[in-house]
Amino acid sequence: MNGRLVLGCMVVCAVSAFLLAGNASAQFSGQVKVSNAIEVPSGTQSAGVTAARCGNNIVVGFGDQESSSKNSFAGYSVSHNGGTSFSDLGVLPVTPTVGGSSAPDQLGANGRTELPGGNDPSVACANSNLFYYASVYTDNGNGVPGGGCFFPFCPAISLSISHDGGTTWGLPKVIATASGHIHNLLFVSKAVDPANPKRLYVGYLNHNFATPADFGFPDCGNADIYEVRVVSSANGGTTWADNVVDHACTLLGNPTPDHLGDATPRLAVDRTTSAFRGTIYLTWSGMPRGTTTEVLMSDSVNQGASFSFPRSVRSTSQGTQINPVLAVDNDGQVANCYYVTGTNTPTSSSNYFYNCLTSFNHAATWAGYQKLVASAPAGYDAVTSDFLLHSDGFFTAFELTSAGQRHVVGESADH
Repeated sequence: MNGRLVLGCMVVCAVSAFLLAGNASAQFSGQVKVSNAIEVPSGTQSAGVTAARCGNNIVVGFGDQESSSKNSFAGYSVSHNGGTSFSDLGVLPVTPTVGGSSAPDQLGANGRTELPGGNDPSVACANSNLFYYASVYTDNGNGVPGGGCFFPFCPAISLSISHDGGTTWGLPKVIATASGHIHNLLFVSKAVDPANPKRLYVGYLNHNFATPADFGFPDCGNADIYEVRVVSSANGGTTWADNVVDHACTLLGNPTPDHLGDATPRLAVDRTTSAFRGTIYLTWSGMPRGTTTEVLMSDSVNQGASFSFPRSVRSTSQGTQINPVLAVDNDGQVANCYYVTGTNTPTSSSNYFYNCLTSFNHAATWAGYQKLVASAPAGYDAVTSDFLLHSDGFFTAFELTSAGQRHVVGESADH
């Protein structure tokens, strides 16, 4: 997890010499409306875009609020025709207030999000019917299914399940929790084992932000502790085991530790039957030259034991590149999409492009550069390929602002 650890585990890229000539880059086209206007009340910090595809069914998740649900901020939209059209179906259902709790639970928001993207949701699927939506959650002590908080409130991670391709969802189940007076849970990431769809993984960051620092890492002393954890289920989400993966420390009260910052790392895995099956790709925003923010790529050909030297996906002359997302399709093509502005010192009013690049030589070099949107504020985004490997190409979802309202739109790429 630690950015320094990732950058320190470097080997020369073993796949860069293998070029797959004769393959055409995926071409994104046909912008489609994904969501209605999305509204997020001040104070919730609910945001983010996530997408998953299984066959012709695509689910896009995003931060939203509906008048009919005061405590769910987990919006979603569904396509049953491979991304040709979408239906915005509102927000996920959430447990009503019970047991005399003074405040309802909140799905898709928590009390503290001190890092950009900390409340982002994560969608995954196991087959064309079975979809999962992982999200941050605030448990206010009223006994949510599978949870229940012993403090006045607890930050939590929840999982909602759909059995009809994302159209309807069950109530969220709490799968991880912590005491709210000194902890916060952030950066949810969901994955399904393609070899066993009942084996599920949800990664998250547990921030111990105040004393007592109760994680028990001697190297951290009285510093803030950021602990990377993964909860896993071998039975489709009935029971869960929680494991520590890594940790890092920073000074107490520092909201943006140097090992995290705005890096927003994203992973994708090659699941083809080629010799490159199992290659792990990692992308993030960094400043390798110390002056410009670039989208960087690294890859691992040994199950994550080490990663290649980070390399930029495009020239630094573009300016500031942020929020990269990543996917690999059924023939091993890699797509990387991100926002970019022409200045090295952007402001809140800076204009951004939304770009996508594709690679047919395992992220060694990039072609198929496309500017999908020429004018947009910086937003959240996602890119996905067919988890079932039945369909070629990609679908990307990203935010636009029109007439002062935020929307999620998308484009498909097939070749």
